[in-house]
Amino acid sequence: MAERKEFLCKVDLDDLAAEVGRVEEIGDRVRLAGYGLAAPLVKAREGQLRREVKRTANRKGARHPEVARREADLARAEARFALFREETERARLTRPSLETETGAAVWERLDGTRSLQEIARDLLQNYEVPPEQLEQDVQELVNDLLSIQAIHPVHR
Repeated sequence: MAERKEFLCKVDLDDLAAEVGRVEEIGDRVRLAGYGLAAPLVKAREGQLRREVKRTANRKGARHPEVARREADLARAEARFALFREETERARLTRPSLETETGAAVWERLDGTRSLQEIARDLLQNYEVPPEQLEQDVQELVNDLLSIQAIHPVHR
């Protein structure tokens, strides 16, 4: 008879919850990417439906029942497309600008050892910008990076 071995697994619920959170975040990003890919298709389909209504009306007359059916199809599709556009706009994430010289300089200094004020003071030595404007720009970039979870706050 085969010997039966029992194994005990210790599950860290906090780690498990964090992993589930990461999976949900990845799912949201995939959904947003899908919206971005689908937007041109939605626009094309809407145009196609409009052309079909016009073509049918030209062929069969504006009062033909098929024209009314196609117009109803178009109205239902437009309602769905409007919801799609609304969801896309609501979920849209703005991409932080790291291509600028200032954005790249801020990104290089976000090492977890300096405060935002220290980074702004450091940048003031290299750029001729009013201090208030530079602090505001740094804060906006950091907020954008936080919103897409490219960085995480460090508590010192």
